Amino acid sequence: MSITKFDRNACRIVRARLEEVLAEAGIEGVEFEVGNMSFLPNQLTIKVVGKTEGAADDQHDLLVSMTRLDNIGSLEKNGWKIIEYHSKKPKYPYIVTDGRGKRFKMTPGQARMQFGAAQGVN
Repeated sequence: MSITKFDRNACRIVRARLEEVLAEAGIEGVEFEVGNMSFLPNQLTIKVVGKTEGAADDQHDLLVSMTRLDNIGSLEKNGWKIIEYHSKKPKYPYIVTDGRGKRFKMTPGQARMQFGAAQGVN
């Protein structure tokens, strides 16, 4: 198929093919993720993120250590769950989900009120 200009359909085709090519690249220990795409009629910009296979573990370790530093008692309570921590967003660093899976952002104080304070910490 020949693409003469970029539109939503062309972007979908390019995304699908790019994901196939990256999956077949055969680079051990690296997972690729095709992110946001923006386009003009004659130009396409694609965000591709490469992560080592242990990257998810590092994110979880950061989340656990930051909840400990912010004196948050648990990662899960009453159907709510802390799923992410963003160090570059100091005002609302915690991303949480409710029982229905809807995502919210929270300050450390809001997270302490929702999930309880850690026991034995002054």
